Parts: sequence; C-alpha cells; structure tokens
Amino acid sequence: MGYKLIKDPVHGYIKVPTDYMKRIVDTCEFQRLRNIRQTSYDSLYPGASHNRFIHSLGVFYLGRKAFQALKRNTGDLTKELSITDAGWTVLSNTFELACLLHDVGHMPFSHDGEDYLLIPEEEDDFLIMTAETGGTNRPPVKKLYNDLLRVMKKTLSEEKFETFRIDFANKIVVNRNSTAKPHEIMSVIIALETYMEVLNEYKVDVDLFARTILGIQYKTISRTKEYINNALIQLLNSSIIDVDRLDYIIRDSQMSGLDNVVIDVERLLESVTIIPNTTVSRDSNRFQFGFKKNALSIIENVVLAYDAERKWIQSHPVVIYDSFLVKQCLSAVDKHFKIRNSGQGIFQKDALTAKGITTEDGLKLRLLNDSDCIFLMKQLDENEDNYFVKEYLSRNLRKQPIWKSEAEYSLLLDQFTSDQKALFLNIFCGIGEKKDAANIGNLLDDKCINYFENELSTIENDKEFSEETRINKINTINKQLFWLRKLKHYFHGNKFEICNLKVSEFQSKINDLSNGETVSWFDSLKKSRRIDKLQVVYETNGEKMENQVLYWYIHKTEQFSITHFVEYLKKAAEECEDKYR
Repeated sequence: MGYKLIKDPVHGYIKVPTDYMKRIVDTCEFQRLRNIRQTSYDSLYPGASHNRFIHSLGVFYLGRKAFQALKRNTGDLTKELSITDAGWTVLSNTFELACLLHDVGHMPFSHDGEDYLLIPEEEDDFLIMTAETGGTNRPPVKKLYNDLLRVMKKTLSEEKFETFRIDFANKIVVNRNSTAKPHEIMSVIIALETYMEVLNEYKVDVDLFARTILGIQYKTISRTKEYINNALIQLLNSSIIDVDRLDYIIRDSQMSGLDNVVIDVERLLESVTIIPNTTVSRDSNRFQFGFKKNALSIIENVVLAYDAERKWIQSHPVVIYDSFLVKQCLSAVDKHFKIRNSGQGIFQKDALTAKGITTEDGLKLRLLNDSDCIFLMKQLDENEDNYFVKEYLSRNLRKQPIWKSEAEYSLLLDQFTSDQKALFLNIFCGIGEKKDAANIGNLLDDKCINYFENELSTIENDKEFSEETRINKINTINKQLFWLRKLKHYFHGNKFEICNLKVSEFQSKINDLSNGETVSWFDSLKKSRRIDKLQVVYETNGEKMENQVLYWYIHKTEQFSITHFVEYLKKAAEECEDKYR
C-alpha cells in the first residue's frame, strides 16, 4: 500500500495510506473539517486558527504509533489474549479508522454548536430511557440516540446489537458521564453511512469502531479479545490520557503560543501496554490497559499540560465570552432558518453531508461549516436577532470583562461579608441553599429591569400562589431589582448593559488519576499498581466543590475604574444586607 505524506507543523510528516486518502480524506464530508475551527481560542490568540481536519490527521498519526507499541508490548500475551495475525490486522484497521473519523460529525464551531444535535426529540424506539428505571414508560428521547441505534442495528448481529444498546443506554442515562458526546455520536452515524464500503473492505469491527469513538467499553467480557478491545477504546477516548487529548493539548498549546509543559509523546506512546491484573480478585478483569513504569513522569506532565490549557486559555474570560457570542449567534440562526416543509432547525445530519437540506428561504445548505454559519448570521434582519451577531463580527463593539481572572474575582468577593457574599451569589449566580435562588439572566439592561417589574406586578396580583410562595417570589424579585437599579445608577450617563456569565470554578484533573483507570506496570517485579498508589501528589479523599465563577462584561470607557466600581459594589452589598437581612 502506498502512502501520501502530509506536512504537519506539530508532528512533522504524517503518512496516510493512499487508499485512505482517496476514499476518506479527500471526500467532501472529511474535507468539510478544514472549515470547522478546532477551538474558540483565536479570539485571544489569533494564531490558534487550526481546524478539525489537521487535528483528525494528528490523532490518526498518534493512534498508529500507539497501536504499534501496544502490539509490540503485549507480544508475550498474544496467545493468552487469543489474537492471531489476522486478528491484529482487524484491530489495527478498526482503531486507525476510528482515530481518523472520530470528529467527522462535528458541528460548525465545534463544541459551541454541538448541543443543537440534542434538541429534536421523538419516541424512545429502543427503550433507552428505561435502562435507568426498568419500567415500561417511554418518555421522549433525543432523536440523535435513536438515529445511532438505527444505524448500529443495520450493521450488527442481534446479539451484539442488544449488548451495544444496553451499554450505550447505561452510559447515556444511568451514568450520565462525559463520554458519548453529541459530536461523537454524529461522527459514528456519518462514518457508518458514508464510509461503510471502505470499513467493510478493511474488515473493520463495526461494534468496536463505534465504541472506540464513543468511549463505551465492554462491560461484560465474553471473549478474551475484549480485554484488548477495551484497551483500544481507552486509547482513543478515556477520562485522562488518550491520543485525541494528546494531539489537541500539544496542538492547541503550540498554535496559541502558550508555553506549556513539555510532553514526551514518543516515550509515553511507547509505554502503552496490556498487563495482567495483579491487584484484584479472580472475579475481576484478568487484563487491563496500562503504561510501563518509565512513563510515570510523562503521565503527570500530560495532566499538568491539560490543566494549564483549561486554566489559562479555556477559562480566560475573553475565550468564555467568544464562546457565549457564538452560541447566541447560532441560536439566532436556528430561530430564523428552518428546513422547508418541516419546520425543523437546520443543524442536523443531512446538513453536514453532501445530501444537504433546503431552507424555507430556498437556500441549499450542504457540508455545513463555520463560514456557512457566518454567512447565515449576516442575513439576519436588523432587529434583536442580530444583536449578538454585530458584537461577534465587530471586535470594537464587543464588551470587555471587568475582572480578568478567577483570582481577581475571588479578591472582589473578599470585599463582602459572608452574608453579603451569599446574597450577591444568590442573585447573580443563582446558587445558594434557598429554593428561591434567582436566575437573573445573561443580559442586564433596561429590558431586564422592565421584565422583573412586570413579573413583580403579576405575582403581587396572582391569587394562585400560596401566601408563603408569593412572599418568597416577591422578595427574590425585589432583591434582583435592587441590584439592577444600583448597577443602572452606577452607569448613569453611559450605556447600562452588562453581560452576566457564570462558569464552573477551575478544578485540577490531577485528582482524576485516583479513579483507578491509570495503571503502571513494573516488568521486573511482574506487578501492576494504580498510579495514585505510587505517587502521593494525588488527593483521593474529599469531594470536589462545584463553585461558580462570575464574569461581567461591559462596554468600557476610559473613565471606568474597577477600584471605584468595587467600592460601589461593596456599599451596595451593605445596603442590600441591611434591607433584606
């Protein structure tokens, strides 16, 4: 088989088999990824304009290296794992193509757009939601879930499909964890519907292919080979270290210019292996995925590098605001453009493929990407639908954060007493012990004041509420109006318009190394050990606090002083405490 060399600024030359190039990479569905941005970091770092296309090739490159190392390092276990040469070839083809196609179903603007895939709902055809209750009721289910199971049912035997259905339902409904994200599900659907001929020709294990992209491990091990299947799933989609995450940590850091922790990728990938499970009972899994002992320091570096990206780039208020603007713009597009004769939104599978869709306006949309969505944003009328679009397209119209880090926000809160802080957070973050925690909204302006004034009038005259409920609601709205009027007064003479965004407080991923998934193998002793039992830097006790960080964005003027503003907030907090104690 011949190869084509692709020059990558991160990994050097990537060798892609010529057949993969012609039948997958060069197709319009895969080429669409050239116009899907990898991150929203370019709002802060203009050089970070890389896309899902080169990322997918990077994951393919790392995946091939990792698989070859895994095969070499498990040579002694080949007989015990019951894998023939032909079996290794099937595993290799399956894993490589899963790496290559793992992002082919990404929506425009990547993660900022993928939640639209979860909007359409329909009847639960495959009893997904009953996996949690075991009942017979059929509440509505995401159409995306049904679509996945329909395509899987066409390709799997009845027995394999039933096992997949149960494992998928447990992942989505029962565990509710971070795997099987909307874009991953769509990637499996598009890959199976578009490239099935190629997958069949290379004898790809479709069940394993889908599970590898979705991160759904085999829960019941019926064949020894499934131990290595689970290792491959972890190698592409795990909670801590996988080739997908490795590529985007390194690529995002390099393209943005962040001076991040150096990761010795070669040494790390050379250490991946399957090891006998020496730390558990006979009833547990006999084999598990792990790393040789020489990768211990690199594993920690991967987590530290990931932390640095999350803390200093993903959590930067400029990046957070850009993501907010994109979501609001996409919401405006979704509201305006509908598919002809259906009334459905345009963000769905057919719009991402060559098949395409036709809007009520007569627009033909196919292979939908970022540029298409920007074009659609520009078609919106000059009304409230276009409000955030103007900000997104014109940098000089964008609001700026008043405080620029979690640390600065923490110092601001330290100006308040504990009671004042509780009142403030209850109003603007909607958190607190009381059931009347407020939801003040994302945009604080005169319209917001008018809305709450109308709400107050309605509730005061509503006889359906109990007296206690009515009083609590009135009290909450009065506190909201108190703060809104205080803010309006402060910006008197300037435009009163504050964007109120809250995000989760940063939590290091270093503690996730204590979940038992990451295991190190000591060949000299023929023993394995969980990494958190080897190095004491990981906290295994205590619960993570899911606190909120608030960011306020305004149109700053030269006269604006954050010191003066904080003093004003402090006095307002004191007044609020006296009034509503």
